[in-house]
Amino acid sequence: MKKLIIGIVVIIALLMVTLLALPVIFKDDIKAAIDQEMDQSLNAKVFYDVDKLDLSLLSHFPSLSVQMDQFGIVGVGPFENDTLVSIGSFEVAVNLFSLFGDNISVDGIYLDRARMNIIILEDGTANYDIAVASEEAPTSASEPGGTMNISIKRWEFKNTTVIYDDRSIPFYMSLQGLQHEGSGDFGSNVFDMISTSSVADLDVAYDGLEYISNKQLNAEVTLGIDLDAMKFTFKENNVRLNDFVMGVDGFLEMPADDIVMDLSFAAKETDFKNVLSLVPGMFLEGFEALKTSGEFQFDARVNGTYNETSMPAFRIALQVSDAMLQYPDLPTAITNINTNMVIDNKDGITDNTTIDISQFHMDLGNNPVDGKLLIKNLVNYDMNADINARLNLAELASMVPMDGLSMKGIFAANLKASGVYDSIAQKIPTINLQMALNDGFIKYDEYPIPMEDIQMKASVTNSTGKMTETLIKVDQFVMLLDGEKMEATLRLENLNDYTWELALHGGVDLEKLLKIFPQEGMQLSGKIKADIDSKGKMSDLEAERYSRLATSGDILVSDLYFKSDDLPQGFKIVGAEASFDPTAIQLSRFDAELGRSDMQVNGAISNYMAYALDENATLEGNFIFKSRKFDLNEWMTDEDASTSDQDTSSLEVIRVPENIAFVLRSNIDEVLYDNLTLTNVKGDIIVRDGAVNLNGVGFNLLEGQFRMNGAYVTKNLDNPEFDFDFGIEGMSIAKSYQAFNMIQVLAPIAQHVTGNFSTDFKMKGRLGQDMMPIYETINGAGLLNVAKAAVKDVKILQQVSSLTKLGANSNLSSGTMADITNLVMSAEIKGGRFFVDPFDINLAGRTANISGSTSLDGGLDYVLSTVIPAGAGGDAVNAALASITGGSNLVGENINLKLAITGTYDNPKVGIAGAQPGAKGAANAAQTAVKAEAKEQLNVQKEKVSEELDTQKKQAETQLKQEQEKLEDKANKEIQEALKDSTLAAPVEEAKDLIKGLLKKKKKEGGQ
Repeated sequence: MKKLIIGIVVIIALLMVTLLALPVIFKDDIKAAIDQEMDQSLNAKVFYDVDKLDLSLLSHFPSLSVQMDQFGIVGVGPFENDTLVSIGSFEVAVNLFSLFGDNISVDGIYLDRARMNIIILEDGTANYDIAVASEEAPTSASEPGGTMNISIKRWEFKNTTVIYDDRSIPFYMSLQGLQHEGSGDFGSNVFDMISTSSVADLDVAYDGLEYISNKQLNAEVTLGIDLDAMKFTFKENNVRLNDFVMGVDGFLEMPADDIVMDLSFAAKETDFKNVLSLVPGMFLEGFEALKTSGEFQFDARVNGTYNETSMPAFRIALQVSDAMLQYPDLPTAITNINTNMVIDNKDGITDNTTIDISQFHMDLGNNPVDGKLLIKNLVNYDMNADINARLNLAELASMVPMDGLSMKGIFAANLKASGVYDSIAQKIPTINLQMALNDGFIKYDEYPIPMEDIQMKASVTNSTGKMTETLIKVDQFVMLLDGEKMEATLRLENLNDYTWELALHGGVDLEKLLKIFPQEGMQLSGKIKADIDSKGKMSDLEAERYSRLATSGDILVSDLYFKSDDLPQGFKIVGAEASFDPTAIQLSRFDAELGRSDMQVNGAISNYMAYALDENATLEGNFIFKSRKFDLNEWMTDEDASTSDQDTSSLEVIRVPENIAFVLRSNIDEVLYDNLTLTNVKGDIIVRDGAVNLNGVGFNLLEGQFRMNGAYVTKNLDNPEFDFDFGIEGMSIAKSYQAFNMIQVLAPIAQHVTGNFSTDFKMKGRLGQDMMPIYETINGAGLLNVAKAAVKDVKILQQVSSLTKLGANSNLSSGTMADITNLVMSAEIKGGRFFVDPFDINLAGRTANISGSTSLDGGLDYVLSTVIPAGAGGDAVNAALASITGGSNLVGENINLKLAITGTYDNPKVGIAGAQPGAKGAANAAQTAVKAEAKEQLNVQKEKVSEELDTQKKQAETQLKQEQEKLEDKANKEIQEALKDSTLAAPVEEAKDLIKGLLKKKKKEGGQ
């Protein structure tokens, strides 16, 4: 027996060691198996670390526990960047011996630091739908392999976050800091599940409205579960939301996809203070010190079926009786709080919801507030409302904390409304709203200037429900702000054809107003004084019957300054004066500073009323615009870029508004754009339809005079366009290279050219987001004229001189030309490539013709045609032929050559057109040129000699033989002398052979 016990202990010990070692020994196999299973069953990305997998008998002995830390699931497709589940620690404890039977007993499931993010898109696509569809039919429990049962006894969730975001409803719920534990025998079909839960922060929103915000939830629930019927029955339970405690009775049943429910909710505690804790912001420090009394009753019921097409019916009732509340440290209580509210929906159709507040009353000190509201549905909002309030604003501070706000005055409001809203039938509820404020006073402790002596009387009335008979009146509005009085009246009627009568008189100090109503990131100062009277109808305005719009007035603006995060450069109006009539605003003075730019404007703005009331209307204007300096660089830098003078490198596209039509007859002394300075800018700048058009605009730039017509168009902000026709007189070539990227790319030789040029050129294309031209899109053509210029240190000229021996003893050999005069060339830009038609230049005293193009990457493709001296070889051939024919200089002193210029401007390659690369190829091409010249002249002489020999054949045979021998001797000697020029050896030898052949042939012919 002792040996048996020892053997069992040893076996158990080996089993425990084996279980502890399995994750380490088979780590790679386990990972491969998990990956394979995940790939086959999940359409999602699963992240985990197999080293975090642990098997243990110690954690929950005698149960076997499996623990995995730091893993989760990330969605794919539309949820590619959304994590569905991330878990800090997940552990399952299983009864070890149940693994050897058909009933697996899970003793516990433990979850810690989990985050579940459930998302349902507008089209119903859900991020939790990640299971790969299986083609196999589900295994029946009666079939082999289908009799496995799993029972769960306990589960525990710690530090968990659950977010449910259903955008198809839309409904949003967030549970932060969820702690939950429960138990139940899931191995049985009928059992009770007992659970406790707490949520540190609960938010619930529906259709964009927050119904529960930053609330604490605690729940103890016993739920009867019938798995056969899929029915869940609430038994003993308490749910506490902040201090509001509620019980739930009833059931949920899910026989199929539908959810059938019959649930009732009721408050278990009736202290009025408990319901206050549901008010957003009420559950704060100091809430416990509130003095309250009174009772409330709350009950709700949800009954019916929930599925994709239907909602259950519901009813919510709230009643408050004889309640009171008083803030700590404030002397006066809010008393006699009574309300009775019912929200009722009998059929589950949301539009058929009724909201009935049959009673609402409270006394704010000695000031009563009463109200009733009935809304019968949410389609045409059939309503009946009656609200009355009279408040002494000075007394409110004794009842409600004002946080540094002081108010005075008597405010009264009375509202009666009844009827339906029907946009098709042009009906609204009848309404009678009267409001008044007498002797008003508002002051913030942080700002020393009060708004005082506020008098206001306003009303909204409609006795028939017809929109045409609605009348909105502000009979009086008066306010005094630091001695500045502002008065306004308004009469607006007929909501189908707005008919207005407006009067606005007075002044306002904007800096003082901003102190009262501060705006973050904004500076505002200056004074505005206005006297405006306006009468009219919208129909007359839309039909442009301006004579029927009795509008007049004046506005004076002085020392206005505005600066904000969106306008960091600042905008200042030193002074402005404008007068109004129905057709236009006459701007008699407008002296302003826009950042570093100044402007003086006068003119007229028309269609301003339509523009103010209709977002599709166009504001029109015609102005005389003057400026001493206008700096465009301030408006073309990145948001994060400095606006200093030096930082102008980050240009951005300037949007031109499409609903503005302005003509600016401009006269600007200086315009700064990028690294350019334009002076004496004059002409018409027309802003219309999302484009800036230049009409007869002239200016001085880089020592030249410009005249321009054209357009800059931003209707497509991603691809702004330009189309310009411009003429230039006397612009510096070298400075233009420094200023314009286009010249640097397409004509790099300009950097080494001194002198000026003139041109008439047309060009169009697109701009990038940096306001620089997109060269591939540019097309243009025109004439370029250079009156006098010089080039220096140009590698191309150096190579031409070296190859042709031209200017060997002049500046040309160093790449310099000082005598470019009256040069005219025709040029074209096409597809971003710069082409020049053939033109002539003086190259070391000889005429050279140039044509070709430059590519965007700087590649050169030019041909230079010129003549070069034939040298000693040419003299030798001439001498040999002269001895035959008696003629002189038959070959000539020069040879025509074509040079190919390729490579790049900084690394050019110059060679004879058609020659192979290298010096040998160039020499062969030169020899070919001499050879061709010699052959041509020999053919001519051949014909002459042939004719002479035919007539003197017999008489001259002996003499010809003697002359042949003399000529051969003489030609051989002279040719030997010419062979000293190695580069011309081949053509001279060939000429010699040709002469010998010719003489032998003639001798033979003479002998016959």
